[in-house]
Amino acid sequence: MHTLHSPDFEVSVAQKASGTPAMNSPVYENIGTLMSTGNRVVCPPPMLTEHFSNFTHRGPVEVTVRMKDRAPAVKDALIMPSQLKITPTYAADGRSFSFTLPDPHFLAIIVNGDWIRPLFVFANPPEDPAPDPTDPAVLTIKSGDDFKTLENRKKLADFRAINFAPGYHDIGLFFPHLQRPDNLCSRRCLCGGDDSWHQSRQGHE
Repeated sequence: MHTLHSPDFEVSVAQKASGTPAMNSPVYENIGTLMSTGNRVVCPPPMLTEHFSNFTHRGPVEVTVRMKDRAPAVKDALIMPSQLKITPTYAADGRSFSFTLPDPHFLAIIVNGDWIRPLFVFANPPEDPAPDPTDPAVLTIKSGDDFKTLENRKKLADFRAINFAPGYHDIGLFFPHLQRPDNLCSRRCLCGGDDSWHQSRQGHE
């Protein structure tokens, strides 16, 4: 498997209760790798792709899923688990749908009956307790920190835990360097309004 930014979906999250405007939550795509053993193809096309977006919140939030230009218009969206009884509302242009998420939940969304390309929305509760930024074994990454350079990204392996401070983080930059089980991202990220919701930009738990 390898991870890219999703070519099909965009996700934004807002919270009216705290006055937090809609903010982008990056969507990533896990792509299955074609494998073969002898004369047999283990994972034949079409490849299963898993799209996912990850954020943290407290209290109800409004989630909007928009289809990118290459994706088809939205005819219907199935949001699971069904016991949550989440019914989306569809934009008139057929390019997006929205719904309210009352509490943190993990969702699976099937658009237009396409089970080969599901969208997973991981809405997490805030981490408690959050990693201690004064702990020398914890690396706290702020929004303005530059980890696009290979030199800086290699430093990630020197820490037991990586803590994303409040702010926007595109963790697609970090995937190749977060391979140790004890070197994972924390859930502590952007606080909105009265701290009733947080947005996180991490894809590993």
